[in-house]
Amino acid sequence: MFENLWCTNVAVKAANVCGTSINELPEYLIRTLKLIALGLKEKGLSKSEAVRAIQALSKKYGGLRDALHAYAELFGIGVPGEQEASATFGLLTNSIAESLGVGSEGAEAIRSAALRKGARLEQTKSLDSSSYDGVHEPRDAQRMEIADSYPEPMRSWILSGEDADELLTGQGRFGSRNNPIPVNGQMGEIKYLAKLRTKEGEPICFHRVGSEGSDATDRPVDKYEIISVDGSEKLILFFDFYHPRRSCLAPPGFYLEKANIAKGDSAWGYGVPHLVPNFPVGLPDALVKEYGRDLGTMLAKEFEKHLLRITFGGRTAPNTPAVEKNPDEFTDLDGRLERLAQDWKHFFERFRRDPDLDALREQGSVIESAVEECFVYARRRGLDAQEQRALAQKARLYAFLASRHDHHHLDEQALDYYEEAIQISERPEPFVTWSLRKANLLRRLNRDDEELEELEGIADVCGYATGNSEPAFLPFSSDKARTLKTFHKALTRAAELHRKKGNYEAAEGCYETLTEYVAAQIQSIEDWVNDQAL
Repeated sequence: MFENLWCTNVAVKAANVCGTSINELPEYLIRTLKLIALGLKEKGLSKSEAVRAIQALSKKYGGLRDALHAYAELFGIGVPGEQEASATFGLLTNSIAESLGVGSEGAEAIRSAALRKGARLEQTKSLDSSSYDGVHEPRDAQRMEIADSYPEPMRSWILSGEDADELLTGQGRFGSRNNPIPVNGQMGEIKYLAKLRTKEGEPICFHRVGSEGSDATDRPVDKYEIISVDGSEKLILFFDFYHPRRSCLAPPGFYLEKANIAKGDSAWGYGVPHLVPNFPVGLPDALVKEYGRDLGTMLAKEFEKHLLRITFGGRTAPNTPAVEKNPDEFTDLDGRLERLAQDWKHFFERFRRDPDLDALREQGSVIESAVEECFVYARRRGLDAQEQRALAQKARLYAFLASRHDHHHLDEQALDYYEEAIQISERPEPFVTWSLRKANLLRRLNRDDEELEELEGIADVCGYATGNSEPAFLPFSSDKARTLKTFHKALTRAAELHRKKGNYEAAEGCYETLTEYVAAQIQSIEDWVNDQAL
């Protein structure tokens, strides 16, 4: 997206490879690390090559912090170009080039890029304090960033725009289509939104929906959808990005975080400057694509912690259904259940292979609370269909939690979750499926009596009590072959357990039941075909 974003990606990855997190480094070392990354970029190295070079330096100096500290002193973080004659500085830049095998030309490229960037940082530090508005980076620094980042004629259009917090031609609510927020380019939109907070201090997520015409300007204005990470605020904001600086005003109900002059405004946040399908559920993937595998993945993981809060409007305290506080909250219960189904899909994909069980339990409990709210609301109002949908989602959640704990050999927790799912399953299909999974787990644990009880329960659900000679056809599955296969597994295994215990009569009874069941299924299908032919 921008040059500093490339350097940040390299810095994040290099810090991880060297056994630390970039957030654990002091600001001056982060800046030094980015300068080194910039020098490597000037030589045309890829991200992976740059990371390997920094890793080599870390080993050479006995650790990343020591290497960066040495470079920080010698770079000066703001050494003017004329001070390049430091012999030690030359040796250090040569060592980077040597580790990559790029020779003296590579060393020169690294050195010149670092010094040029250092001089720019020194200029920024010495800017007139009157250009600092207390909210954003100094205004002169914002202008310099535009000059460095945009080609002509875009650069001139932005720098020659109105220098104001609010457009003189704006009308209506600040941030509306006819009173757009003045910012400096697409980069300015991201930096503005990255520091926007609700009155409670919550950050936001965002994506650019498109552009529209505005009465305030003859240029199209950008339209962004924003949602606070606690789910309490959702609105549309419009931006006019042909201005030399970012507005210091915030829309009603929000404020802007104060600037950190030493660190600067963040060039990324929980959002992207383009449309995200299925926003906000699709945002994590968009963050990775926009910001790269390293920085993007880090942002995506951070945002996923907020995703369910956004969807459900904040985490509900246990045993305190939202309907108690606001009886009208679920006026569109079907829509809420549909959103739950969508977020269940995201939850399933997120944790299908992820070993982080703590995060699984935490987000699972959020889904559980939300489903319980819907269930209580539906039951109190006699909405049978919605009650069943909520109950089915809750059972499915328990079954998934059970499968993940089973996968990690947390046997007792898995058994408890399976039992929870089975107990609230009112449809035969999931009951049979999850009972069979629980039986398989009991088999692995050599708990024969409990396994046998579970298997016989499957037979009961299919319409058979033990010894019943008149099975009834229950068309609970559209896939008859799958139903027969599941039932066959259960009764065959039950027969094995009876034989293991020496109870041969019971084993024979299982086989007879299976035979009768298959015959009944075949007869029912034949009857159905005959009925259709009449």
